[in-house]
Amino acid sequence: MHSTNITTHFPVVGIGASFGSTDPLIKIFNLISPLSEMAYILMINQLSEYDSISLIEKFQSSTAIPIEEIISDIILLPNRIYIVPKGYGVINFNGFLKLEKINHIARKYDCIDLFLKSLAEVHKSYAMGMLLSGKGFDGVEGLKNIREYGGVTIVQNPESAQYKGMPQNAIEADIVDFIWFPEEIPLKIIRIHESYKINCAYSDAPQMHESTEVVLDKILDLVSVRSGNNFKDYKKPVLRRRIARRMVILMKETLLEYYNVLRIDKAEQDLLFNDLIITVTYFFRDNPLFESLVKDVFPKLVQNAVNNSIRVWVAGCSTGEEAYSIAISLNEYLSAKNIKGMKVQIFASDISADKIATARIAIYSAQDVQSVSEKRLGRYFIKRDGYYHITKTVRDMCVFAVHNFANNSPFAKMNLVSCQNVFKYLNDGMQSKILETFHYSLQENGVLLLGTSEAANEPHLFQLLSKNDTIYIRQHVAERYVPKAFESAHEDSRVKMKEFIKRVTTEQQAAFEELYMFNQKLEKSAVELQSNNEELLCINDELVDRQDQLTSLRNYSELIINTLHQPLIVVDHDFTIKTANPAFHKYFGITEKQTEGYSFFEIANCDWDVAEFKKQLHQVLLNNTGTDDFKMQTFCPGIGKKIMMVTARKIMDSKPAGMILIALEDITDVVAMNELLVQRNEELKFHNEQLESFSSSASHDLQEPLRKIHMHCTRINEEEKNLSETGKYSLDRVVTSIENMTQLITDLIEFTQANIIFKKDFKKTDLNLMIKKTMAYHKDIIAEKDAQLFISPLPSLHVFPHQIQQLFSNLIVNSIKYTAEGVTPQIRIETQNPAQEEVDRMGGDTTLNYIKIKVSDNGIGFPSKYAQRVFDPFFRLHSKDEYRGSGLGLTLSKKIVVNHNGIIHADSQENQGTVISVYLPMS
Repeated sequence: MHSTNITTHFPVVGIGASFGSTDPLIKIFNLISPLSEMAYILMINQLSEYDSISLIEKFQSSTAIPIEEIISDIILLPNRIYIVPKGYGVINFNGFLKLEKINHIARKYDCIDLFLKSLAEVHKSYAMGMLLSGKGFDGVEGLKNIREYGGVTIVQNPESAQYKGMPQNAIEADIVDFIWFPEEIPLKIIRIHESYKINCAYSDAPQMHESTEVVLDKILDLVSVRSGNNFKDYKKPVLRRRIARRMVILMKETLLEYYNVLRIDKAEQDLLFNDLIITVTYFFRDNPLFESLVKDVFPKLVQNAVNNSIRVWVAGCSTGEEAYSIAISLNEYLSAKNIKGMKVQIFASDISADKIATARIAIYSAQDVQSVSEKRLGRYFIKRDGYYHITKTVRDMCVFAVHNFANNSPFAKMNLVSCQNVFKYLNDGMQSKILETFHYSLQENGVLLLGTSEAANEPHLFQLLSKNDTIYIRQHVAERYVPKAFESAHEDSRVKMKEFIKRVTTEQQAAFEELYMFNQKLEKSAVELQSNNEELLCINDELVDRQDQLTSLRNYSELIINTLHQPLIVVDHDFTIKTANPAFHKYFGITEKQTEGYSFFEIANCDWDVAEFKKQLHQVLLNNTGTDDFKMQTFCPGIGKKIMMVTARKIMDSKPAGMILIALEDITDVVAMNELLVQRNEELKFHNEQLESFSSSASHDLQEPLRKIHMHCTRINEEEKNLSETGKYSLDRVVTSIENMTQLITDLIEFTQANIIFKKDFKKTDLNLMIKKTMAYHKDIIAEKDAQLFISPLPSLHVFPHQIQQLFSNLIVNSIKYTAEGVTPQIRIETQNPAQEEVDRMGGDTTLNYIKIKVSDNGIGFPSKYAQRVFDPFFRLHSKDEYRGSGLGLTLSKKIVVNHNGIIHADSQENQGTVISVYLPMS
């Protein structure tokens, strides 16, 4: 098996493309250097319509480097562009990139995610992930994986994208390193490559050249002083990669140049600090892991719970997804086991104040919750304005705090500590130190949870719960470990005490030994007090933040209520008004003093005292239900008789209890308009019936005299042998005018009837039979012109049969009629399933599935500038003498298509035939 695994020492650029990516790809490929030292793999979302060979031919003219389609094994060389063929994806197969059929590995809409994830796993820091124009979320999770493995993430600037969805969703997920216009990308990624080489960012070696290490240490010192967090225990390759990113942004070519900027720029110090914090997080990151939690861990937590309480510490929680995932899983478990009264406290900490602020807000985008099941979304999230809010049940289980678990006092008496995907960024010494901290934090038989690529390499402290997981059980040790963070705080007191003991007499030594033991107990008590104090500080910090949020939400709610044009009031259980918004006062012309403290049924001298209305409000109080759209009439002096729509809701957990929010809407004018509309609809119905009657009679009464005139003219022409040439010519002109007039009346009647259509007229219709009937009806003109029709199989659709037959009739007759003299008419009717991009371009509804019916001919065509005007009533490109017709055929065709919620489009050029495309909904 050929492969390109982690021994490949050149960057591999994974490009995720979708709708609207052709132009940016051409711009990028046109500027790629033949000596860029990189390999490029193009993966196109499977929902897009494309053909690999056509793409290669199109792109090859735009670039100086070879382009080829991946056929089987993926063997990458630098300075090459590779295209993944349609229907295939790229996966990680035991450390190698492998081509695989899409239906074997993934759904169509996440193939870019899987591709970028595999690229990250195989090429790690050599991987660059790039997303271009496209719709949806495909590729966003993949970019997360690229960043997590030390690679670089890039998106097309949404301002230049035809479809902004893919790049914009990645930006909002906060996992994008660089945002560039397509024409900037080729040169910029070369700068990234050079910066990585200068900073040894590709290397996993812990130490590099001494001079480089000196400058790196100075940079870390600046960030440590600025942020209060020490990064010297992070793995050096991780730090070098993130610093290299900042160097590219500031266009600094050496580490020393960057340091000179950093030491005088506090803002840059903050930006570097935020870059050094690895913040790749997910909801329910690893489903098998959460299954193990439910099966193996949660029963232990319940069994070992003290005072009916489960305590969890999520260390390095980032923006909260992991903490909330554990909270949701615990809630589900306790509910499923019918365990009631169990208190769950989840302490979640991170060194980033910004990330903790996001976690506390507990609002996530649609992209953030992609891995959350529909059932969980419905139960544990509330969707507002396109965002997902964590429910109060889950939010109240979690306390978030800014905390550095490597330096600050740890939380204590925990049942579970979760620290996922943090260890892999820390060196071995720091890992050991933190494991001792976690050992101290956990109760006996407590559980430690690490990430899938991490291990607790301290077997005397932790033992694996399962061979297949990274779940560990705390081991008992003879003397409880005290974290190294505490040792320095008490070391001086120990040394001084021992020296003092040595100086005392033998008789006093026993007493001082006892004092020393007592001092040790005090030290341990101090450690526990310090842990409790740390916990209380975090809870206090959380409460202050909650108070700020509540104040902000209250201000926000009051602002909304005060700016609404709809009158709102709040009443208590006795229906006494507690408050009313400005719209209420303005509408009824009363002040706060005339409102608050008064019974709602007495204000403004209005007739509110209606028995049914009172009954509705009592039901709201008694049953905790709401009343929606209750319509009532009232009379207010100075306002007059009004019809009000009332909506009422009991305010849950209100103080005092039993408060009701009542919204009033004046619908007097709406009711009057509805009554007027009903009247007008009745009138329209009457006029439609008259129009139908007229159309029916006009078909006979208007055309019958014309038929008789036509018959008599024909008879005169055949029987009168002495007609002069002038007379015959005039008679022929009369016959032609009669035929034109007959056709015009027929088309006018058809057009009139096309405006009268009802749903009952639609039925499931086999279009193949419809075409056969149409051809049989026009067999004479088909035979006369010796026309050839090539018809592909057509579907069955829910349509109005008469109108669809009229549509096919118009299109076929037009194709035959507008064929040059001496040319055999050739007409093709075929179907296609149009891509979403094509439907969107035509102005269709992208939520519907369409069938595209193409009617193409070899006729005389017309200039493309008239493609829209040919559907206008009475628009003609030729005189009636050249080609007979009313000028309503295509107008009627468009009306029929519109009646079916479809689209019709003409495409033509002179002497090159015409293609009429009809898009009809499938259901």
